[in-house]
Amino acid sequence: MTNYVMVPVPEEHVLEIMQRVVRLAQQASMEDWDEESVAEIWEASDEVTRSLLSFVARNVLMGKPLTDVAAADAIQLSLREAASVMRDVNETSKDMSRPSMLMLKATSETLPNGRTVDLRHFVMSEDTAKHIRSVERAQFEQDPHPLMDDER
Repeated sequence: MTNYVMVPVPEEHVLEIMQRVVRLAQQASMEDWDEESVAEIWEASDEVTRSLLSFVARNVLMGKPLTDVAAADAIQLSLREAASVMRDVNETSKDMSRPSMLMLKATSETLPNGRTVDLRHFVMSEDTAKHIRSVERAQFEQDPHPLMDDER
């Protein structure tokens, strides 16, 4: 049996509290990513989405911070396109009752000249990154790269 506590809320905060309660309920119903659910989103994704997921996962597993600019440049996208891919992935994640797969974390970096630069780094859980790499390897074994020799 769940115990509830009734707490009076001032009228001006009712909407804010209701939104918070809904958010907490949604978070409680979310399941963590597992290999099967990652494979499902991988199969439904286009090559651009797979490239971004793979690149972020590799950097997470290597422990290297990855800015949105570096990721977009590496897979030849504009920042707007990379943000759109991230948004699409996270909408799919939400539809699957899973936490966001890709996130951007804002940080500040101080340059040698003393100026501060605001950066955005891609963030992904290490477990999710491992699942992505595993699914990617499984796909590569099933469908090798067309330019690779069979002798290798």
